[in-house]
Order: sequence, then structure tokens, then C-alpha cells
Amino acid sequence: MHFAFAPLCRKQPRDNFQCGEAELERWIKEKALQQQKKGLSRTFALLDDEHPEVMVGFYSLSADSLSPSVFPDQFSHQYPSQYPIPAIRLVRLARHNEYKGKRIGGLLLIDALKCSVDSSKKIGVAVIVVDAKTFTAKNFYQRYGFRIFPDNSMMLWMRIKDAELTLAPITETPAL
Repeated sequence: MHFAFAPLCRKQPRDNFQCGEAELERWIKEKALQQQKKGLSRTFALLDDEHPEVMVGFYSLSADSLSPSVFPDQFSHQYPSQYPIPAIRLVRLARHNEYKGKRIGGLLLIDALKCSVDSSKKIGVAVIVVDAKTFTAKNFYQRYGFRIFPDNSMMLWMRIKDAELTLAPITETPAL
């Protein structure tokens, strides 16, 4: 298997994407390109050169900002309370059922973190935020260092600095 990430485009095989979550399947098949065209998010597809008829997985990112009051005090005290904290929101992340158990979720998340860190070097971004749809997803994000918001146990965040530390030992995308 030789995987490669690419910005989402029409020619990629979206119609047969199956991950077991109807909302995520609908998103990639019907909404992702529309959202991208409107400038609301950017979606990146993971493709396998040996199986070009299948989209291995995808993730979508968008710009966001959150009130400092939603963060724990030990983090938010370093920011002016009257201005929102700039963020990148991980809007969606899913892998195809055919690739279950092959660490594709981690590969997708690592690339999303890398994209977020790279963006933070060009624009002001302090955190990456994600809304976990299930407890399994919540546990997945926590294993990579995401923290739970004080008032919303299904919303998680990670400082850009922590994402950089997570990525530091990774020199290149691992071959699977």
C-alpha cells in the first residue's frame, strides 16, 4: 500500500465511501465539496495508489475562534479576555471500513495536526478543536493528547504547541 494525501476534488471516489457513520458518509458524498467551494472548510482525502477506486479516509478543517471563557483558566489567563482565541476546527475525520484496524485514523489525525501546525506558521492560531461524535472518538482524540473542555465533555482541544510536540518524533508519513 502506498498512501498519499490530496485536497478533495470531484474525480476522487466519494460515492462508495463507507465508514459506518451515516453523517460522515453523507458529508463526504454530498457536502464536503460544497463547503469547500464556499470557503467554509477544506477536506483532504487519503488515497491508496494500489486501490484508486476507494477513498481510504478523509479529514476536514475550518477556521474558528472561541471565547477564552470556555477554556480552563490555566490556559485562558494568558489571552486577553475580550478577544476570541483563534482556532482550527477539525470538522470531520473518517476512514473507510475496508481499512479498519490498519491505523488509518491515526494517520489521518497526524496529517490534520501537521496541516494545522503549518497553517499556524502563516496565520494566528492557538488551538485545534474537535467535537467528538461518540465516546470511541473522544477516547481516540484523548490518546493523541487532546483535552476535554471544562463544560463540554465531548468537545476537545489541543494547543498548537502540543501538536508540534506530538509531531516532533515523526520525520515522515509512515508506510503501512
